[in-house]
Parts: sequence; structure tokens; C-alpha cells
Amino acid sequence: MRRSISSILVRGGGGTALLLGLVGAAAVMGCVTAPYTGYVLGGTPAGQKVDFDGRADNPAPAISGYVLSNAANDPLTGAWTKFNGNVIVAGPQQDPADTTPWWTWSFRSAALTSTQWPDGGLARFKVTGKANGSTSPVTLTTFDNEAHACAFGPNWLTTDWKQRGQDCMSPYYNAAIITAVSTNKVPDDAPGDMSYLIRGGDHDSQTDDAIAVADQTDAYYKTIGAPLTLTDFRSIYGFDSGDTQALYYNQGDLGIARDMHCRKKLAIGQQPITACYVTNFGRVRDADHAALGRPTFGTMLAPDAMNQAIAYIGGDSGDSNSTPVATVAMLYNPNLAANNNRVQFMVFDAGGDLDRYAALDDPGVDAYEAITVRQIDVVTGETSELPTVYHTAANVNVPDNCLACHGLNATYTRSTTIGVPKVANAAFLPFDPQSFKYSDNSTYSENVTMPKLKSLNALVWGTTTATTQVGLLLKGMYPVGTTPTGPQDPNSVFNPDYMPSGWTGSKLQKEVYTEVVKPYCRTCHVTASSSKDWDTFTELQSWSGVAANLACGGGGDTMPHSQQTLNNFWRSPARAHLVSAFQISGACAP
Repeated sequence: MRRSISSILVRGGGGTALLLGLVGAAAVMGCVTAPYTGYVLGGTPAGQKVDFDGRADNPAPAISGYVLSNAANDPLTGAWTKFNGNVIVAGPQQDPADTTPWWTWSFRSAALTSTQWPDGGLARFKVTGKANGSTSPVTLTTFDNEAHACAFGPNWLTTDWKQRGQDCMSPYYNAAIITAVSTNKVPDDAPGDMSYLIRGGDHDSQTDDAIAVADQTDAYYKTIGAPLTLTDFRSIYGFDSGDTQALYYNQGDLGIARDMHCRKKLAIGQQPITACYVTNFGRVRDADHAALGRPTFGTMLAPDAMNQAIAYIGGDSGDSNSTPVATVAMLYNPNLAANNNRVQFMVFDAGGDLDRYAALDDPGVDAYEAITVRQIDVVTGETSELPTVYHTAANVNVPDNCLACHGLNATYTRSTTIGVPKVANAAFLPFDPQSFKYSDNSTYSENVTMPKLKSLNALVWGTTTATTQVGLLLKGMYPVGTTPTGPQDPNSVFNPDYMPSGWTGSKLQKEVYTEVVKPYCRTCHVTASSSKDWDTFTELQSWSGVAANLACGGGGDTMPHSQQTLNNFWRSPARAHLVSAFQISGACAP
């Protein structure tokens, strides 16, 4: 069913009323309520006919619709194709608070072409019509996918329709242009492997020789004293004495169910060490990988993935469908220098043995299967050698793939010499409850899990300072008065509406943060340098050309650089908000 602002109707004035209108400096009282910027079409756009509707104070609106002739062109300078529909006008109508009656209009476009709206790309529309008693058509105002919540606030019945239109109109620089999104195709659908997880930890200096990088991982593990088994890790850091556990589905960046455990280890004469491990579940097993018994990323539903984890937690480890993908462990050791592996990473395979590799995307799974036969002997620590040297662009080696999010500003000094490998400026990440899904099982429900996530965030707070972006985000997520301790304050409560002050200057800024930065950028970019942590609108604006290039095809569709997040981004209205906010042209198609 077509999703539009105007498909949600209100009663009044002797008929069924459409949504919005506009009054401003030019006092134009006419608008397009559907489609809107952020309108999402799931099917192939070529051949589609789009429904348009809106409102005007003129009973003879003389409406005309247009589509940008070539989606790759600049909408401000490119040619537009006109299509005239059979315009249906109804009115006059008036709600109790309205000072001016209004007429509704609607029509259907001509069939669109793949040039006008490429598969998986953007299309731009605009509409002209008579309004406010004008004798010639004017370009009508439009809205975005935030408008409905704005227009139907608690006082809408006591607010004039023109004022609601003014308050809820598109905030973008050219509000007359409607940017619509096709989600039928995403970069992940294109032939060939995407290069995910390559933006953090100085990844550009990594060779594509997977065996050579594995040798570096061996030296890194020996330098940090990584335990050879998960059982050893749990024992060393006291997990048998209790921990904070939370089960959730990480919808935002990995698309897997995660059984998370964290605790602090106290030691006489030293600052406490924060230790965490998370066992992961929920990749789809397919025929191509069944022989090797390796799971691959797919489209497993969140409840199914969490049920795998619950079965495993309950002791049903013999069920192959509940076999964990791997377990990732992290440490924060404040007794070490900041540039000397203060934050440490390690991975244990499904059997609990130390592993050099962690496949976090589909290309990574293929690479893992090619090189994982070179195993670590858990007794001697020795490794078997292979005569073949494997090369892969997939980022599967520890700690490289971990730093893709835990260290956008990190550096990793690689070496095969024990004592030399060093990670600097890595960070624990906040647990963002809004990017997770929760189980229907009462033991692991959202209500049960939320306090546990706060406890986990309190531990993360202890690994940073209140002045870092990680600390500032935690403080904003758990506010209470002017407290400086965020989630560590027992009275603090999670605030789902938190927004940094650098994004609250205008409606435009708020919508870009809500639609783009918060769901697809924030969690990783809080570990970036101060010029790329996206804590202000101005900062992202200064990088908007680069960001759009990386997100919209010119830079290889490498942002967001997690497979799950990239797919989420491309299947959402986010691209429409990004290009509209920064006046970026192009089809943004895979």
C-alpha cells in the first residue's frame, strides 16, 4: 500500500481533510502532501506511476507535476519532464481552527523511466499550481517523512491548517523539491565483494596477504597475553564470580544476536580492569557453506537469532542451529599507557579456542573459510603452516576488524615481533538501546534488559572520560540534572530523544541528526577524531561532499562501512535527507 502523509486523514468541515498547508513570507497557501522527501518505494521504480495529492486555498489549482528528467543531474539546473494528470479537486473544507477554507487535489503521474528513477536510486519531483488567489501557477511547498508526527501534535485541532503547514514544511534549502528513495536495490546486491570495515585503525597500511596479517595477529596476541581459550579468559578475569549479562539483537550494525557479559576485575595495587566478552548467534546456514559447517550472514529474523542464543545459554549446545558464530572479547586496562594496548581485542571460535579471524560480513566469511585451516594449537600455541598464500580484501583479522568501529581514530602498529604490536586510541562503545531489538522471552525482554544495558554503559563510562565523545554521548543518553556521572548515577534514566547541542540549532539540523547521524553514523563516529565525530551539524556540513561521495556511490559505497548498517541505510529515507540537507545532486544509485 502506498505510504504517504496524506493517506492519514482527519475529519472536519463536512468531508475528509488532507493534512497540511503553508503560510510564510510569500503567504503561499498550497502544498504537496504526497509524495514527500523521504518517500520510500520498495519495488522497481521504472514503469511506476506515483500518486500525488495536496491542498490549496484555490478551487482551481491548475496543478502540474514534474520529474527531474535525468536523476543524475543537478535538480537546480537540470531539465524537468512535465506530466499532467487528471486532477481531482474537492472542497471547500474547514476544520474548527481554520481561518481559511481549503481544497484538496490529487492525480497520478505518467509511468516513470529508469533514467528518471534508477533502481535503488533517487528521484526528484516538484509540483506547480495556483494558490492564495494567484492567477498563475507557483511552485508548491512540500514536506518530509517527519511531517506527520509534527502536524498531528496534541494541539492540531486548535491550530490553523496554514500554521501547521508552516511549522511542518520541509526544512531543506529548496523545499519545493521532493526527493524519493528506491530501496529495491542496494550496493550489497551488486556483483563482487564489498570492501567493508576498512575505515578504522589505520587499515590502509594493512597488506592483503592474509597469512602475513595472521602472523601479525599472533604477535599481537602474544604481546597482550591473550588466553588460549574462552574458559581461560573467563577464569582469569573472574567471570565465575558474577557479571552483568544482557541478550539483544544488534539491529544497528551487525545483525546478530549477542549474549554480552562484562565485569571489573579488582587487583591489589592496581586500577581495576574492565573485561567483556560477547557470544554471537544468528547467521543463516546455506548450501554453499554447509560442507564446512560455517554460518554466513543472511536475513535471519531477530527472534530466531535470539532463540538460538537462548537455547545455547540454556545448555542446548548440541543443536547445530544454536552453535555460536564466535565470541569476541575486550579489555580495558588503565594500568597500561594509552598508546600501549590499553584497550585489547581477542576472538574465540565456536569451540572456545583463540582465533585470529572474526568474519563480520559475507566477504569475510568466504575469506575466513579460505584461511582458517591455519589453526593455533591451544596447547603449545604453535600454528600449522600452509604452502598457499591467500590474499583477501576482507577485513577478518584481529584487531583490524575490531578497530573498524572501536577505533576510527586508532592506530595499530603491526609487527611479527612479540612486544612491538601496539594499538592506540581504541575505545569501548556505548550500548545504544535504540539500535537493538529484544526477545519476547520474559527473561530477556526489553524491560528486563534495559537496566542491564545501563549497567553495561556504566562500565563503559569507566573506560573513558566525560569529555570524550563517548563520555558525552553516555551523559546525554543518561541525564539527571547536572550530574557528571551519566549511567553511573543510580537516578539517571535513558533518554531516547538525546541530541547533542550542536544539532539543535534548527529543524533542518534536528532532522539530519534523527534521520542520518543517529541511526547510521553515531555509534562508530564517537571514536573518530574531533573533526569527524559528527558532534555538530557544522562539522558534518564541512565534510558533506566527502560523506555523500562515500555514501552514494562515488567512493565505492563504503559508508556506512558495516554490511548491516549499509543495508539499513540504503533501505531507509536517509539518503533523501542527506542530499536534501546539503544540496547534493546525483542519483545515489548502487
